[in-house]
Amino acid sequence: MARRFGKSGEAGRLAAAAVSVAAMVLACSQAAPPGSARPVTHATSFRAFEGAPTVPQPDWARVTAGSSDHVCATVGDLDVYRSGDFAGSIGRAFVTEWRKHPGPIKVGWIPRDPAQGPLHIHGEREGGGTYDEDLGFAHSWLPSGSYFWPDNLGLTRGGHWTLRLTAGRESGCFVVEL
Repeated sequence: MARRFGKSGEAGRLAAAAVSVAAMVLACSQAAPPGSARPVTHATSFRAFEGAPTVPQPDWARVTAGSSDHVCATVGDLDVYRSGDFAGSIGRAFVTEWRKHPGPIKVGWIPRDPAQGPLHIHGEREGGGTYDEDLGFAHSWLPSGSYFWPDNLGLTRGGHWTLRLTAGRESGCFVVEL
């Protein structure tokens, strides 16, 4: 399977992209307080958008780490990565917080097209173990107007994880070492 990486020489562009999604990264990279994790609920209804969403979403388009191709993005030293039709705050800040407090850590998933859904996440751990979560439809948005799925990703075991996201016709794949 092909794996692509963002170019390390684009630090300025990556910094600008990080600023545009800073609200999501800061809000989504903090550890959940013990006992605050809620059981996953399956959303059955869709909250109407504030006007027609822009496709591709501006915050999805600004993320340059990873690839918009449908290949797995390997998470590294940046905070926000894109794979296929999704961008996510599953980078350095997520990994750092998880290593301090293994368990549920907040993540934001930005879809290319927020009208797709519901979002399903399937994870597989190298050497055994799976993770499944259904987040329903996108229901939060950033000041920039981009919609995202807030998540409290509940991986409880370290290792080499491959997370596959699907929402309607859209998909993405992230590889993270915890």
